[in-house]
Amino acid sequence: MPLVFVYGTLMRAGANHGVLLRLGCTFLGEATTLEPCTLVDLGPYPALLPLRDGAPPPTTRIEGEVWEIDDRALRELDAFEGYPELYTRERIALRVAEPEAREVDAFVYVLARRPPARARVIATGRYAAAGMALPEGAAPDQFEANEAPQERRKRR
Repeated sequence: MPLVFVYGTLMRAGANHGVLLRLGCTFLGEATTLEPCTLVDLGPYPALLPLRDGAPPPTTRIEGEVWEIDDRALRELDAFEGYPELYTRERIALRVAEPEAREVDAFVYVLARRPPARARVIATGRYAAAGMALPEGAAPDQFEANEAPQERRKRR
């Protein structure tokens, strides 16, 4: 079965954790990315930034959780995450700490657009807020709502 790495509101303490439970996912453990990445706070939820030209340099290893998910549930999670317009789904190498340390590859959702100017890097690599509950899933207007119109035009 596929694995998915969650780093924000889908984690056990997050506002949208119930989505993973409803989809029948199985918690495998807490994990950290093997390579440094950049995690930003968008306001209602965080986003992992892609490693590409023009993106901020990676800051730290990201902490999160690994869940086992079946193919049907993965498609439903894609819809919740706004895939492929808001987030892309990529592979990432992780170190799982419990019950025994091991390395795994998992899917992760990465922001598919430039973050708003007000997005702030989470230097610790761990999203500590519960975030915003999203009954209908993630959408760009959730973090663009507080942005000035000229900032939105510049990003598109």
